[in-house]
Amino acid sequence: MLVCSAAVVLGTVGAWHFLEGPSTTRSTFGAPPFVSPDSRARAPAPLENGGETREQHRQYALAIERALVASDPQQRETALTMLLPELLAADPAAAVQIMNRQVPGETRDALRDEMARRWVMQDRESALTWMETLAEADRRAAATVAMRALAAQSPEQAINAADRLGVSREENRP
Repeated sequence: MLVCSAAVVLGTVGAWHFLEGPSTTRSTFGAPPFVSPDSRARAPAPLENGGETREQHRQYALAIERALVASDPQQRETALTMLLPELLAADPAAAVQIMNRQVPGETRDALRDEMARRWVMQDRESALTWMETLAEADRRAAATVAMRALAAQSPEQAINAADRLGVSREENRP
């Protein structure tokens, strides 16, 4: 178990260093965290060593933003598959802010879709609440991705989510 934990930590640190690149630009996040009505009962993620975890997640957010503008598609893929799930679990508001700062286009669409796919599996209620706030085209696209992810686990949850988001169940068939 210790070896597995060490491998996860080393992999995450390695990915972070890979994605960090030469820039040391810092960014601040001014919006409060995204909190769904049912998540208030859950305890926040514990802070290790006086805020080390919070700083780590801030670094993840910076690395994701850098990867999204990088010309290397592998860097973007690594950020979306390794760092985005961590950020969604710890600070989904930061992920939402990253998406909101993206200009319309392929990169923004890829981020939106990956957020929908991963977030709905981690915290369905918060993800659906977020999707309800999106503009019509983004909501439909995110809902389609989320419904396909949910359908693999629970067709009933996928149907309920499609009904909640006001999208046709037919749109969400593979």
